[in-house]
Amino acid sequence: MFRLRHLCIDTLREHVVMIHETAVAAGDLGFHPLDRVRVVGEPPAGGPAREITGVLNFCRNALVAPDEIGLSDLAFADLGLPEGTPVRATIAPAPASVDRVRHKLHGGRLDRAAFDAILADVVRNRYSRLELAMFVLACGLRTLDLEEVVAFTEAMIATGTRLDFGAGPASLGGRGAHRRSPARDRLLGDRTGGQASRCAGQCRGRGPPVPQRRRRRRPR
Repeated sequence: MFRLRHLCIDTLREHVVMIHETAVAAGDLGFHPLDRVRVVGEPPAGGPAREITGVLNFCRNALVAPDEIGLSDLAFADLGLPEGTPVRATIAPAPASVDRVRHKLHGGRLDRAAFDAILADVVRNRYSRLELAMFVLACGLRTLDLEEVVAFTEAMIATGTRLDFGAGPASLGGRGAHRRSPARDRLLGDRTGGQASRCAGQCRGRGPPVPQRRRRRRPR
């Protein structure tokens, strides 16, 4: 068992776990740098155990004591336990959805269930940077067909955070191209709003407007 330590280190969207290398050698834990580890602890007030998965790093100085496990800012916030809480660490296998990423990388197709599983692990920060790069590479090398694009989009909507702007007078939906919107005028400026509306009306269904050349006046 280790004591939980909050390390004030910003690692962007990656869970980083820090342990002293003497603790690894003394406990014969079998850890190696950049291993994927699972940190588990129980709230002092009781309740279900909480856990996070992160990338392991070793330190040799006093950043963490041999009986401590340090977590980066994001990992500590996601675990949600106070400093000093007893925690344990074990080797964590890769998420099962990584197999679906490999399937796509080898030329297979992904359905809605596959995208749901992949994105659910991504938003919970269970993917390492290498696995995220593999997912991007798989979608880039093995181009998504139309059904995959639809499934990917629906999975992103289901796992992401939605913004509701309401349906007030500033809404841009449902207006004709020749009408002006207060929101659009604020974005483009009052002078450009009318000009953009006229341009959109000219372009609709007739292709881009032909620019008119200005005639130069000959000097007298």
